[in-house]
Amino acid sequence: MDDQGYKLGTWLEGTEGSTFNITFVLTQDCNLSCGYCYISGKNTAGRMTFETAKKAVDYCLGLNIPEEHVVWDFIGGEPLLEVELMDQICDYIKVQMYRLSHKWSDRYSFSFTTNGVLYDTPAVQRFIQKHYHHLGVTVTIDGTKEKHDMHRRFRDGTGSYDIVSKNARLWISQFPDAATKVTFSSPDLPYLKDSIAHIWDMGIRNVAANVVYEDVWHDGDDDILETQMRELADYAIETGLWKTHVCLLFADGVGKKLGRTELNRNWCGGGAHMLAIDHLGKIYPCVRFMGYSLVNKKAVVLGDIFSGIDTDKLRPFQALDVPSQSSQECIECDVSGHCAWCQGYNYDTAKTETIYQRATAICKMHKARVRANDYYFARLANVRDQRIPARHKKTLYLVTGGNAVPICSYRTSAQASGMMSADTFSRGLEYAARNFLHSVVLQPIAGQPYALPPGALGWHAILAGTQSTIRPDIVVYDNRVPEATEAPVSVLLLDRRNVSRLSDLTGEILPVTNRLVVALRDVHGFTESDTAAYETQLDLVSAQAQRCLHSKEINIITDRLWLSEMHNCGAGVTSFALGPNGLLYICPGFYYSDPDRAVGSLETGVNQQLVELCKLDRAPVCKGCAAYHCRRCVLDNLEHTGELNIPARSQCVTSHLELKRSVSLRSEIPDGTWAELCQPFGVTSLDPLDRIVAGYSSRQVNPQKE
Repeated sequence: MDDQGYKLGTWLEGTEGSTFNITFVLTQDCNLSCGYCYISGKNTAGRMTFETAKKAVDYCLGLNIPEEHVVWDFIGGEPLLEVELMDQICDYIKVQMYRLSHKWSDRYSFSFTTNGVLYDTPAVQRFIQKHYHHLGVTVTIDGTKEKHDMHRRFRDGTGSYDIVSKNARLWISQFPDAATKVTFSSPDLPYLKDSIAHIWDMGIRNVAANVVYEDVWHDGDDDILETQMRELADYAIETGLWKTHVCLLFADGVGKKLGRTELNRNWCGGGAHMLAIDHLGKIYPCVRFMGYSLVNKKAVVLGDIFSGIDTDKLRPFQALDVPSQSSQECIECDVSGHCAWCQGYNYDTAKTETIYQRATAICKMHKARVRANDYYFARLANVRDQRIPARHKKTLYLVTGGNAVPICSYRTSAQASGMMSADTFSRGLEYAARNFLHSVVLQPIAGQPYALPPGALGWHAILAGTQSTIRPDIVVYDNRVPEATEAPVSVLLLDRRNVSRLSDLTGEILPVTNRLVVALRDVHGFTESDTAAYETQLDLVSAQAQRCLHSKEINIITDRLWLSEMHNCGAGVTSFALGPNGLLYICPGFYYSDPDRAVGSLETGVNQQLVELCKLDRAPVCKGCAAYHCRRCVLDNLEHTGELNIPARSQCVTSHLELKRSVSLRSEIPDGTWAELCQPFGVTSLDPLDRIVAGYSSRQVNPQKE
C-alpha cells in the first residue's frame, strides 16, 4: 500500500492468504466495567480449564479447514487475567501442530486484545517474550484521558487512563506496527479528532477505529461525526501525518458502491471463517453469539468439542451474503462500500430468530463517514497536486451560465439566464456532497472560471482554446481542433456538415488523451450521403483505434468491445444538472432547451416521479437492444418522439452503424491479443467522467506513443 504514496486512507495490512480464526474464551470476567461493552453477562464462573482447552485444540486440528493460515485468538472478559492458562495453551498448540505435521505448523499466530491494565506485570511480559515471533497484541486505549475515562472505568468508577497510557507506551515499543482499537458512541463523538490525534502523538501509528453498531444514536450525531472527521483530516494533512499514520475511519473503499463480487460476500466471517469456544467446550460462530454477549436472544451453539459441529447449523453462516440479509434500500445504496455490521448484533435485534435480518442503526453514521472520506480524499489530491479522485458513480453538472462549456450534443443558448452566482455555486457543491454526487463544473467559455475548493470532489470541463488557469480534466472541441490539449478525457462535438472530417479531427486529438468521446449533432438531418460518409469515417477511426487499443479509447468504436450490458449516458439516473437559477435538470441540455423543464431544486431535491422514464427498464425499444454503447439521449427522445423513453429512428440507426463497425473490429483481433487487451478495462460506463474513475488520469499521456 505504500506505493500509493499515502497511509491515511489505506487498510491495515493483514495476514497474507486465507485465514481462519479460532477464539478461546478464557474467562468471562474482567477487571474493568466499560460503559459501551457488548458483553452484558460478565461473571467469574466462566473460566476455561486447561483440559477443556487441550480437547478444543485437538478437535480444531482435526477439522478439514481449507484456510492456509490460522489465528489462535484469546479473549475474555479480560484475557490477561488468565495469562498462565494462555501460555499453557499456546505451548500445547505448538507441540500438537508439530507432532501432527499440520499445515498450520509454520502458518499460525497467537493474538489477544487487552484493556492494558495488567500489561506490564511480570507474568504478561514473560509470555510476550516467549511467544513474541508469533504474537499479535492489541492494547485498547480510547484517546484523551477525558474520552478514555468516560467509558473505560474500574468497577468503583475510577478511570483507567493513567495505567493504560503508561502500559500502552511499553506495548508500542515492543510492537511498533501494532494497531489499537478505538470505539466511539454518542456521548464521546465530540472527542474524536483530539482522541485520534492524541493516540498518534503517543507513537501509535495505526488506529482501528469505528462507531458502535448498536442503536444509540441521536439526532445530529452524524453531523458531529462528519465535523470531527473533517477536522481530523485537516490535522493529518497540515501535519503531514497522512504519509505515515492510519485511522480506519478513513479508507479508500468507504462509500464506493458494492459490485457483484462484494454483494456475494458477507461483511462478517462468523461461522464461515471463525469459531469461538467457551469454558464448557461449546462452539459458537463467534463470541457475539454466546449468551454473555446477547440481550434479547438465546445463544447460538453449533456443537461442542466432544460430539463435534452440527454442519446443518453451520450452513446458514456459510451461505450468508449481502443481499440475503439486507433490505432493497441497502442493496441499491450508492455508498454501500465498507458499511459494516455485527452479525451477532443483527441476530440479537432481529424481530425473529434469524441471522438474516440486518440491523441498520448505523446507516446515518456510515453516510457521515462517507462524506468525511470524500472531503479527505479531495483535500489529499490537492495537496499531492493530483486529479481529484472519483469516489461515487453519480454526477452533478454545474452549468455556470448560458455560455458554459457544452459536453454533449446539446447546444448552449446565449439567451439563457446569466452566470451562476457564488451562492448558488457553493450551495450546489454542498448539495452534491450531501447526496454523494461528484461535482463537474462546466466552465464558462469566456469570463472568470469557477474554482472548486480544496475539499470538494469534482472535475472541470473546459473548451479547448479557452484561456484558463484551471487544469482541465475534460477538454471539449467544438467541430475543430485549434490546439490539441492534454487531458485524460476529450470530447469532440461534431455537426453533420463536418462528418467527413471526423478521422482527421480524432487523429489530432488521440495523441494527447486517453479517452475520446465523439458526440454527433444533427443526426436527424442525416441524408443518405451523410450516412455513407459516416460509415466511411467509422472505418478510418476504427483503424486508428486498433493501433492504440492497449492505451486509448474512442467511444463510438471501442466501447462496445468491452461492454456486457447496456450502459448509457445516465441522464436522470446517474447524473443531473444544476442550472444557474438553482434548479435541477435531467441534464444540461434540458436547461438550455427549456429552463422550465426542471425536475427539482437544491431545496427539494430531484422529483423521482419526473425522471422515472429515464431508466432503462422503462424503455421497451432500448432494453433489449445490442447497441450497449448507445448514449440513448433522453433529451433527443423527448424532442423527436415526445417521450423520454422512446428513441427516434435516426438515433438508433447511427448507433447500429457504430455497432456494426465494432463487431467487425472485434473479428479482426486475434483471441490471444484480445485476452491481453481486456485486462485494463474494468469500468463499463460511458460517462466520460467514469474513465477518470477507472484510473485513466494516472496514465501518462505520451504524444510519441502513437
